[in-house]
Amino acid sequence: NGVSWYVGTGAGSGAWVNPHRSGWLRVIASSPPSRYCRPELLVSRRPSSTNFVSGKGCFWGIDLGEGHSLVCNCYTFRHDNSSENFPRSWAFQGSNECGGGGGGGTWRRWRP
Repeated sequence: NGVSWYVGTGAGSGAWVNPHRSGWLRVIASSPPSRYCRPELLVSRRPSSTNFVSGKGCFWGIDLGEGHSLVCNCYTFRHDNSSENFPRSWAFQGSNECGGGGGGGTWRRWRP
């Protein structure tokens, strides 16, 4: 139970709802939303397949909203188990000044 569960249950006080769909946080992608790129699936409770246009600079981001931040001591990376479309490299990064756009601000790489 991580950030999406915590936000989606109102800090554990209610039944879980998808926090992106409810507007409690915002998932940002380098590709526009489509039937193949569905941002709400990144924070869903069920394994599902979603992707974006490949190429250099692709990203997923989670905007927790103004006044919210995250202290991270570990993370879980989930994959849909498809045979060909799997992450080959990634960087876990964070910024306090995302600006809600995806890419703005100063990004720092997190090292476990």
